[in-house]
Amino acid sequence: MPLQNDFILFGSTASNIDSQAAYAADTNTANGRPSGTFPSNVFNKIARQSSYASSALAQLINTYAVQGAIDNGNLTQFTNNLVAAIQAIATSGAPVAPPGLPGGRLTLTTGVPLIGSDVTGSTVVYYTPFNNASFPLFNGAAWTNPQLSGDLSLSLTAAAAANDIVDVFGTFSSSTPVIGFGPVWATNTPGSCARGTGAGTTQISRVNNGIWANANTITLINGGTNYASIPAGQATYLGSLAIDSVAGQTSCYVSYGQNRKWGVWNAYNRLDIALQAGDGTSSWGYGTAAWRNSNGNSANSLLTFTGLPVEFLALNFVQAVTGNNGGGIIHLNGIGINSSSSPSGKAGFSIASGTQATSGGDLVAKFNAPPSLGLNQIFALENALSGVSGPYQGTSEFMLLSAAYTA
Repeated sequence: MPLQNDFILFGSTASNIDSQAAYAADTNTANGRPSGTFPSNVFNKIARQSSYASSALAQLINTYAVQGAIDNGNLTQFTNNLVAAIQAIATSGAPVAPPGLPGGRLTLTTGVPLIGSDVTGSTVVYYTPFNNASFPLFNGAAWTNPQLSGDLSLSLTAAAAANDIVDVFGTFSSSTPVIGFGPVWATNTPGSCARGTGAGTTQISRVNNGIWANANTITLINGGTNYASIPAGQATYLGSLAIDSVAGQTSCYVSYGQNRKWGVWNAYNRLDIALQAGDGTSSWGYGTAAWRNSNGNSANSLLTFTGLPVEFLALNFVQAVTGNNGGGIIHLNGIGINSSSSPSGKAGFSIASGTQATSGGDLVAKFNAPPSLGLNQIFALENALSGVSGPYQGTSEFMLLSAAYTA
């Protein structure tokens, strides 16, 4: 389909038009027309010369920026597209350096770059300007840098399948910047997530001088709209979403509780977040010398999520314990990375001597997990190494499994 060009050449077939020699010799060409009658042949000459220039510039935009040249009063858009065309000509069609990094953030509340309270089961994701309004997009010939005037919204659908992961991209619809989500990741298993490679996957690469983009032709979805057959490199990767157990929904938790996660990860302009998990039971005992989930409940866990393997995870598990029968009581706690039976990093340890009737203290387990891709389930673990154990203490006052990273 030909690109739109609203700048039509005026007078291309006109016979009633001043000759070039007469127009050049006319003193009014330099001095301006005097008041009175304006000869139509002279007007036609002036209008045609003006439209020649505008039509030629519009054709440059069509040919080299691969964008429509639209007469809608938006001079900024026309200028940006013209600059992109000139850049493409100057580099013989080779991609120039990106104009900068994307300046916004994916979020679950419009206009709020970092939410401060739980947002659960959200079916809409927003891309809101943060550091700046830049939205760099490659159009096939050169980089453009449209400036966003407000949020872009993304409506999730059932194509964002339950418990899966999708990537969010920015691209053009005609000449309008839009966002959409791509295919689900090939593998969503915590600890071994992968996007997949090749046609039909959400594979990304730095195809155009440094900014992550689609490595293959891709279709993006936003509600009932599909942006189909976007060529490689023409969808800028903005971040990723971890979908809830209900298709088309995602959540971000700030509060303390069980099964906590932060379902939005930004490729740019990340900010500090902290997940907080624990058991609401006041206390419980455990008398087996083996690692298990705290209070025997796998919900005492949190789900970390990154769209690229560029994040260290600062993991901590602090829990109060008491012993009420002496006898060399040993308490352990630990942090399980995708495991309920094997802790990683430093375990927390406490022992009560046989001479003490009562004892208590905090168990402190720590681990700085190296970067990995996608989801990791972090379990709160416990172990009664001696085979005897006094109560482990629950609730937010006495138990906290936490993960700190940027998203």
